[in-house]
Amino acid sequence: MLNAIIRRTFPSAAARRSLRILQGNLKETVAVVFREAWFGNRRRAAQGQSLPLLVNIGCGELAKPGWENLDAGKPNKSRRYYNALNPLPFLDSAVEHIHAEHFLEHLEYLDGCRLLGQCHRVLQANGSLRIIVPDLERYVQAYSVNDKSFFNKFESLGGSTLPLSTRALVCNQMFRMGGDHKFAWDFETLAAALTKLGFTQIERSKLNDVDARYAIDGQDWWREAESLYVNARKG
Repeated sequence: MLNAIIRRTFPSAAARRSLRILQGNLKETVAVVFREAWFGNRRRAAQGQSLPLLVNIGCGELAKPGWENLDAGKPNKSRRYYNALNPLPFLDSAVEHIHAEHFLEHLEYLDGCRLLGQCHRVLQANGSLRIIVPDLERYVQAYSVNDKSFFNKFESLGGSTLPLSTRALVCNQMFRMGGDHKFAWDFETLAAALTKLGFTQIERSKLNDVDARYAIDGQDWWREAESLYVNARKG
């Protein structure tokens, strides 16, 4: 019935297209306002939380019991909505450990640095941070020596329906991921950013190389094959 009313009221196809665009924009605006309102309520609720807090940023489907699982996706019983362009919804020095796996690359460099600054703010003294991202250095090194065994593993990287049959196709998929990836990190750049923010004990790590209390690394085969693992502490 609504469509019939719209057709009678707006006989022009161009007008109806504009109206559909407006409807879509309105729906998106309402969704954003709702999520941001939820975020604000969540931040206020966090004021009363007690230690220890374990935070999993950008958890996706890897939400873990006993953790504050934050993600920009639709919130559910396991995870809470979080827009990484906002401050983290925790008090200063309130968090024991932060895990961020294959998330930082989804932010522009400066936005990523701001998020790392938020991590430093909310971590308690000597609190720990674990960052896992695609490793630019691995891809560049493999490219430079034409390591076919490396690239053959990633012919369907990121669920690509186009066979990634050359080194450049694989590298561009990692760098871009259909527009979802914004910045490719290597250890040098990540360590420099963390150092500037006041983190110490910044070390390369590897799969599952973390205190057992914080061991929530994703176990998909490709994560170890292409990832940079870094552990750091708040100085």
